[in-house]
Amino acid sequence: RKKASDEYIPSYRSGPYALLVALHSAAEQRPGFPGYLSRLELQSEAQKFCDTSFTVPNAGSYYTAWSSMSSLTRHGLINKVGNPARYNLTEAGAVLATKLLEGSAALIAQPVQAPTAPDSLREDEAASSNDDSSSDPDITPPRSSIGPMR
Repeated sequence: RKKASDEYIPSYRSGPYALLVALHSAAEQRPGFPGYLSRLELQSEAQKFCDTSFTVPNAGSYYTAWSSMSSLTRHGLINKVGNPARYNLTEAGAVLATKLLEGSAALIAQPVQAPTAPDSLREDEAASSNDDSSSDPDITPPRSSIGPMR
């Protein structure tokens, strides 16, 4: 059974995420941007947005972050044109890249809170800390100093 939404959304700092964001950023930030990047240019730009290498596979694998390019072209998010290949964002790719950047900014701006225990656990802990007769078998009492330590 398929999900309600068939939209392809790559994980944060994954290969596809980095490729989409790199092409989008190049279009936004480079003066005189021709509208496309070569493979080497794109790998270089995308590497700063990715946790895995675009050129060296992980140990025990043949795949690099670049391997995800075929998924992006299959989903119609990036066009590959010419020989040598040039890569550019489609309209759908530009929209998704914008969403990814907005989502990343929201993740980064969100303050991280320490995880808290559910209320039921906190009540149990409070009850056990008030009950002096309970003892935890995993906690060992301090040694008494009867004689000299050896």
